[in-house]
Amino acid sequence: MLNKQMRSLEWGWKIALILSLAIILRWHGWSWQTDDFKDFLQPWYQFIQGNDRFWALKHNFFNYNPPYIYLLVLWSYLFPHFSALAVIKSIAIGLDLGGSFWVYRWVASLIPKPSHLAQDYPRFPHLAALFAAALFLIAPTIVLNGSYWGQCDMAYTTAAIASLYGFSQGYNRLALATFTLALTFKLQAIFTAPVVLILLLQQQVHWRDLWIVPAVYGLTLVPAAIAGRPWDSLLGVYWQQFNTYQALTMNAPSLYQWFPKAPYQLTVTVGLGVAGLVTLGLVGAIVRRWQRLSPVQLVQIALGFNLIVPLLLPKMHDRYWFCADVLSFILAFAQPQTWPVAVVTIAVSTFSYTPYLLGKTFISMKVLSLALGIFSIYLWRYIFGMTVPVPPFLPKSSRS
Repeated sequence: MLNKQMRSLEWGWKIALILSLAIILRWHGWSWQTDDFKDFLQPWYQFIQGNDRFWALKHNFFNYNPPYIYLLVLWSYLFPHFSALAVIKSIAIGLDLGGSFWVYRWVASLIPKPSHLAQDYPRFPHLAALFAAALFLIAPTIVLNGSYWGQCDMAYTTAAIASLYGFSQGYNRLALATFTLALTFKLQAIFTAPVVLILLLQQQVHWRDLWIVPAVYGLTLVPAAIAGRPWDSLLGVYWQQFNTYQALTMNAPSLYQWFPKAPYQLTVTVGLGVAGLVTLGLVGAIVRRWQRLSPVQLVQIALGFNLIVPLLLPKMHDRYWFCADVLSFILAFAQPQTWPVAVVTIAVSTFSYTPYLLGKTFISMKVLSLALGIFSIYLWRYIFGMTVPVPPFLPKSSRS
């Protein structure tokens, strides 16, 4: 009994120490203002405050899909005396906590339990998951993305990993709805879409349930439409984003760092085609190899696509591996042999942020893209090197 209490106490002080560091880092980043905040987020929030808050949504003053703007509107009602900076940073902290919760759920369900602790320490998975959730809050890109940069990539990522967890438990309709919610926050959630396609082809998810995707997507646009924003404007946000920047890469450690002078239009067309063919090829290979997937395979495969698809696509930004950072972190706890993938993925993302956040390039983008390519191939070889799926399998009968 005393031994168990000592172990619990040991876990407790470690978690408390990490959480204290997480609070300190966010306090330090609270006053940090980037050009994105000054040029976009702050003017958006000020526009909301000056134009009847909810009814401001009728105006085309933002280039995001509406769900994140809804959070700004909500905060304007809940915390009317907050500055724009306090609003952006507090939302980011809330999203970080949401992401940490789903890291906890995933790690608790996947982490191997040491055999010598099976009898006398049954709480090990939950304590280890709490440790992982706390450690997650001080991971470099998690801290930098929200608490310093003020970005909301955690919103779509949290929804994406929550949807994967739903699929792993057989709650397929709820998982489809949550995945669609991820898409409404950021188009980068599309990097996880091949996993949904695989589950459809394996008949683990029913094709007839796909009505949920347009239904949920449409529902998220309704508040802005009620406020008076035209539907064609709402439905064209992502197309507008795609055509905003005429560059093959925006500080992204992608393949196109090696071809800076390639003809833009031709390279975009070829790049989209190559990325599509590689994605479909991997989907087909997975479906042929396995009839069903285990929960840990869901994480592996989702990570694989979140690494390789933005690596091959043109027009990527520096933050587009954020979901890969989170998935690699989860997988490292589930399968410790994949820690090198997590370390390299998060390190590459971190060094990709520095040209924008600090105005300094510490490691060449070509080197970062090469490292990302090598470890993407390593991960896919690891995935296909598994002779059988790791149990437990996804439920045969969907609870949807």
